[in-house]
Amino acid sequence: MLSTFTVLVGLLATANAALYPPPPGKHYLGAWLDYPSAGTDLPVAFNSRLGFNASFFHLAMNFPDRDGTTFPHASLGYLDATLSDAFVYMSVYIRPDPAKNTDADYDRFAKLMAGITAKGRRIFLRYGPEMNGNWMPFGQKPALFKSSWIKMYEAIHKYTDKVAFVWSPNTVSGYPFPGGEFAPAPGSEDFKAMDTNNDNVLDAKDDGYAPFYPGDQYVDYVSLSVYWFGTTYPFHTNQLPPNGIIESFLTTPINFYQTYSVAKNKNMFITESAAAFHVRVLPNYDAPSGNTSTTANPCAGLTPGNEPVGPGEVGMKQAMWRQYITNTTFLNNFKNIIAFGLFEFRKNEECTFRDFGVTLEATVLAAFKADLANSSSLFAWSNYTGVDLKTANVTTDTYLNPNATGNPGGSGGSGGSGGGGSGGNGGNNGVAAGVAISLGMSVMLAAVVAIFGLVL
Repeated sequence: MLSTFTVLVGLLATANAALYPPPPGKHYLGAWLDYPSAGTDLPVAFNSRLGFNASFFHLAMNFPDRDGTTFPHASLGYLDATLSDAFVYMSVYIRPDPAKNTDADYDRFAKLMAGITAKGRRIFLRYGPEMNGNWMPFGQKPALFKSSWIKMYEAIHKYTDKVAFVWSPNTVSGYPFPGGEFAPAPGSEDFKAMDTNNDNVLDAKDDGYAPFYPGDQYVDYVSLSVYWFGTTYPFHTNQLPPNGIIESFLTTPINFYQTYSVAKNKNMFITESAAAFHVRVLPNYDAPSGNTSTTANPCAGLTPGNEPVGPGEVGMKQAMWRQYITNTTFLNNFKNIIAFGLFEFRKNEECTFRDFGVTLEATVLAAFKADLANSSSLFAWSNYTGVDLKTANVTTDTYLNPNATGNPGGSGGSGGSGGGGSGGNGGNNGVAAGVAISLGMSVMLAAVVAIFGLVL
């Protein structure tokens, strides 16, 4: 029989080892939607299309939020309308000048996150995503990024321990991404930090991940985004994703999965993922969000108009999701990957108008649902609770009195239509512990359960 001390230590270790893991053998499946600020999609509509309650919904905002205009009050309201316990997966973009953000900025943001969790909404926080790229102000500034990450981690943990931090670099295919607006100057401290092989050159021989890792004690989850656009840039031709493309993104040229997930014992997200179906060639180049450095038009010479369907939208997208989301062999080989995010957008990007979604077009949706029906038991869907958590109303004081009603104090950002993008039974109270216990001191065990939110 296990001693009381052994069981309690084991429970404490489980509680501290990982925040919000799914039950054993289960995975989270969620989506980033084109919310009404720029699009028309809503979480309630997505759940209805899919036939399941998504595990999480992806929102986005800028930091700092000094006047309340970028905080995603509206999108949190859309999530509240599902009347479910779905996670919020929050991508936070550090702007406008990361070096000028103050302690008060961090404190304000931390209180807002604490307010959301006090209302009962669990948070995965994807802070400063794609920081190893050079298309955003915080990109390719390793010292500044790591300092900002640690400050945010410590600020939030002053008020709540219910926010899981997700470190999410860009895949290093193409690293160090020559020509970006925020690339470091040769000889600068950032340049030296990124020159991991010390040859005074930034190129693909350098490690595009290590300089930006904040440290094991500050990271709960790691993640990458995985997209298929085609084989040749500029991307405009509809082509099947080759077999093994998902594994390739995860393991080459650097084995991200082994180095940052397995070796560090961190669960992993595939945060954003999709196969882009090129509907038509645009008359003008549409620069990626945040990238103002492009002077040449890479689409010159392409003829505007509808693009040949090639293998077809269903064929392309099914060939993609069958490599990971519904592929039991993949899931068994990459057991630390516990969550998948769908990028449910249609938008102009670079040379083409692209449809990324798997639930937006009827024939694609039907194929996805058919495959999902055969593997739905692999997923920890969110639970319908019938309760509006009212996280849309959070203020910097909500964490002190989560049951009070209040005015959010600003129009609020929509959360998620801009920012990043391309470049059920899931544990009601957070951590699920599958432990068989024969223990006489049930009162003490109950106290631990109450304190740490364990579900036994």
